[in-house]
Amino acid sequence: MLLLIGVIVLIISFGSSESLATAYGISVTGAMVVTTLMSFQFLRSVWNFKAVTAGLVLAPLLVVETVFLMANVVKVHDGGWVPLALAGAIILVMWTWTKGSRYLRTKIAKNDIPLEAFIKSLESSIGRESASAPVTVPGTAVFLTSVPNMTPGVLLHNLKHNHVLHEQNVILTITTQDKPYVPEEERVDLTRLSKHFVRLEMKFGFMDEPNVTKALSVSRKAGFKFEIMQTSFYLGRRNLVSTPNTGLLRWQESLYIALADFGIDPSAYFKLPPNRVVELGEQVAI
Repeated sequence: MLLLIGVIVLIISFGSSESLATAYGISVTGAMVVTTLMSFQFLRSVWNFKAVTAGLVLAPLLVVETVFLMANVVKVHDGGWVPLALAGAIILVMWTWTKGSRYLRTKIAKNDIPLEAFIKSLESSIGRESASAPVTVPGTAVFLTSVPNMTPGVLLHNLKHNHVLHEQNVILTITTQDKPYVPEEERVDLTRLSKHFVRLEMKFGFMDEPNVTKALSVSRKAGFKFEIMQTSFYLGRRNLVSTPNTGLLRWQESLYIALADFGIDPSAYFKLPPNRVVELGEQVAI
């Protein structure tokens, strides 16, 4: 929809294909130059070309493309500024998202608890007659996290507010591999951490559909026993709140929070059973 609206606005604004040619020329020649520069890195890192060899191979192409680009740059004032402005806006959004995510991870990491130490402490408290000891209930709880060696925040919140621990608890990490598809036999990696905890890593290629429910059936072959109707998936939802004197500029805070609000629902993205998902929210000041 955004692409459709953008095309219509450009056509109406420029009025004719001749007027649009300048903007089109900078877009095409700019993309050609960037592609050639990326090809240089590809030849070095993937095909193991020496820098001199890769440079000699691509230099003639880069010279021709640069001439075409320079010929179009002189027409920036005639409409060539449009693709440059769009590119700048995209770079600004990507930079803000990267910077904000890095700052948020650093902030949250300050309160991280090592998973193994947490499990050891929790297992020792189970069965004791103590107000802090959780009640063990039947079924399986799956806690999604991106940091497998740290205790998921949603697990801590569940224990803090509900004082409940399931018979079987799964620390689930989903990773995207640097290949388009991951064979089914390599999809899951299961590690037993204690009597009540297991770590499960699911691997998907960047062209795979990350279907967690389907992948769980594959994990049965790895020894993970569960009943889907007795399994609950716990997700943490962060509500970001803007605060002064942080690592981000005020406008970057507002932009980052808006981008985070546009994020896709993880339960839909990972194809989790909609009637088996529990979300626990928290406010995080950035």
